[in-house]
Order: sequence, then structure tokens, then C-alpha cells
Amino acid sequence: MKIMDVTFRESVLCRKQIELDAVYRTLQRLSETGIDYIEIGYLKFGSGPNPLLNYSPDYIAKCHEICEGKVKIGAMIHPDDFSPDRYDIDTVKQLSLIRVTSTPTNMHKIRDISGYFKPRGIKVSMNLLRASKFSDEQSLEYCGRAREYGADFFYIADSNGHFLPHQVRSRIAALKENFPDMTIGFHPHDNLGLAAVNAIEAVQGGADIVDSSLMGYGKGAGNLRTELFPLVLGRLTGGYKIEEIYTLFKVARYFYHNVVSPNTFEEEYKFSLYGLFDIDLDVDKKICEVSGAKGLEDHELAFDLIRQSNGDMGNLDALLKKLAL
Repeated sequence: MKIMDVTFRESVLCRKQIELDAVYRTLQRLSETGIDYIEIGYLKFGSGPNPLLNYSPDYIAKCHEICEGKVKIGAMIHPDDFSPDRYDIDTVKQLSLIRVTSTPTNMHKIRDISGYFKPRGIKVSMNLLRASKFSDEQSLEYCGRAREYGADFFYIADSNGHFLPHQVRSRIAALKENFPDMTIGFHPHDNLGLAAVNAIEAVQGGADIVDSSLMGYGKGAGNLRTELFPLVLGRLTGGYKIEEIYTLFKVARYFYHNVVSPNTFEEEYKFSLYGLFDIDLDVDKKICEVSGAKGLEDHELAFDLIRQSNGDMGNLDALLKKLAL
């Protein structure tokens, strides 16, 4: 059972960004904790100077230098951002894992991504976004495609924080039963306060790797907490190492006092409602745009819209018109 810390990659989706110097200082400490993987950001082009979001050979090289021999590093890519002619081979070979944000309409593009990265010794993961929108049968179908396209990992991403514990266990168990050769991962969000419980169910269902972040820092209501999940694993297996746990506590304390505080209650309030009704973050983006233009509180507008629609946000424009917005 492995853990991937996604603090830095998730941070680009948060309201407060992490400064680059703070990334390096935190990464140095996190790399000493025994965590298996650390995801350092996205591989994009043309989205500004932030190296956590954009492909940056200097950033990747610095992260590799900090982590070499202690922890593997990975990055995430959207299929439309894959640009093989623009990568430096020596740079990308410093990564151990490329995770691809996948939907049914774009997952076929993983074939080319795998064809580029795997010959260079880099494993590839298909991360099924908004997995709560799909049935167990569909997830099995998509995992089969992932294997066909050359992926080594298949991740269930609870992007909306909507899964209930029994749903996580049954889905992971079905994936492991049908695809024992695939590394099965789970990416929880804490919209309903179930990230830790769902992670336990994923492990007991047979998951090979679970994502987490320091103090749960991440988009929306946040993630599973990196510094706490090893305690849960220790309770399940009796295999905890107290020194490693204490080291994680110290990293989390440093992160809180010197880098950035966790998500606020106000953010959790809104995103918890999204978790309840399986509402996507593209809906939230529109709500934030409208509330900003009208001088409204975004979480209050979100509540009004959900109340009007009983959580069915399929026709957001009509709902906004009904509220005269």
C-alpha cells in the first residue's frame, strides 16, 4: 500500500498559491518522511510563469535533486496539453509517473502519451475524473481501455467528493478482481467529511495507492490528510513506524505555520453541498463569476441555486435567470 502526496499539484487549484521557495522547503521536509510518491505539479504550456502549473525543466530538475533516492516524483497532464516535441528528454526522465486527467471522450489519447513516456522508463496512470458520475460497469470498461492504451495505473478520482464508503470499496474490489495486473489508485476529496473513511474502504477493497495532501490542502473542501492517513494504516495493519509518523506531523506543522493554512470553513460549506449533490467544479466556476459580477457571496448563491433546483444544476443558465441574475 503506497501513498502519493498531491499538495503541490492541488495547490494550483486553491485560492492561495504556494510560493516557489516554500515549495522547495516543504518538499525537502516531505521527502524525508517515507512517502512513496510526491506529485509536483502539471505539465502545461502557456499558462503563466507558475512552474507548478507549467512545464519547467529547472523546476523539475530542482525537485528531482531534492528528492533523488528518497521518494519518486510525478506530474499530471491533460491529454490536450501533451506536447512531445517540446519536452527535454533528460528532464522528463527525472519523473517516475505521469498521471493523465481522463474522461470517456479523451482517454483514447493516453495511447500516444504512454507511447512517449513509457519507453523512457516513466509509468503512466489514467485518472478517471468525476468517477462518481459513472457506474461500476463503466469503470471496469474504462480500466480495460487504460490497460489497452498502455497505462500502468488506473485511478478512481472522487473529484466531487460524492462517493459513500461502501461504493468506494465495491468499486475498488471489482477493479482489483478484474484487473489484478493494474495498479489501482483512489483520489479522495473531503466534501462530505468522508475522505479518511473512503480511503480506508479503498485500502480494504484492495487499492494499491491512495492520494493525500498536507493538512488536506487542496481544491474545494480539500483532500485526505497526508500526516494522518499513516496512523489509519497503522491501525489497520499494525505496521506503523512512530518515527515516520512524527516526522510527518512536523512537516504538517511547518506547512501550517510557514506556508499556508488549510481551507476555510466558508469554502467547505459550499463544497460540502457540491459533494452531497455530485456537482462539478465547472458549475462552481460559473457561480463565482456571477456572484463576483453581482457583488454576492458565492456560497450564498450556491445555496440558493441548489435549493431552487434540489441539486439538479444541469441547466445553470435557466436557474440563474429564474433568480434574475
